[in-house]
Amino acid sequence: MRSPEDLASWARERAGVDQPWYLVSEIIGAFDLGLEVRPGLEKSGMLDLIDGQIAVVVRSSGMDAKRFSAAHELGHFLLAHEEGLPLIDQLHDPKVERYCNEFASHLLIPRHWLRDRVLTRDQSFDTALDVAFQSQASLTSVLLALKESAGWRRDLLKWERANSSWNLTRAPSKRGYRSLRSSAQTQVLLDGVDDSPMLATVHFSSNEGEREIEIELLRLGRSIFGLVGGH
Repeated sequence: MRSPEDLASWARERAGVDQPWYLVSEIIGAFDLGLEVRPGLEKSGMLDLIDGQIAVVVRSSGMDAKRFSAAHELGHFLLAHEEGLPLIDQLHDPKVERYCNEFASHLLIPRHWLRDRVLTRDQSFDTALDVAFQSQASLTSVLLALKESAGWRRDLLKWERANSSWNLTRAPSKRGYRSLRSSAQTQVLLDGVDDSPMLATVHFSSNEGEREIEIELLRLGRSIFGLVGGH
């Protein structure tokens, strides 16, 4: 079985596209698949049979989410029709889901393009936002790809707004980031973050006691992203 990166590269070549940003429908169409956006879909995406044609169906959501979901479902289709893994054998398999997530990441963010794009640039939100705009991929996907394939040494944190509080929903397990102290001081700090990257000191607690860590923060919609670690 080909790696997710090799299969994604082959799919882009088959469709005749290589540089972001391209329409995922161009690649899906190269395999004679339909594409439908279905409001109210419980899942983020699925394969369905519509008027005798296999189609990729995605939930109505943000552009980057729809693109990733469509690419993920294409991964399931290609595993079945090009790699010999029947769809029935893919059901509820965490390894297959991880494979299709990696495939989608490589499909939307070609790693050779990514490395060239950031070769001489700082490890900052400005760089990541440029890559996200050019690839029409989510900031989370871009930051993970940068760390995996472009030598970035920065860790990603993410807070989500829940009622009147900011809850840490994504953080590396090391260095005690998951035990962020939900103090009034921290909440006030996060409330002041906007869509322009800013440096701030955030209070964490760990087994070793209280820590103050400098973090680059950015607010996008109802989420706040943080970058920590070496530049």
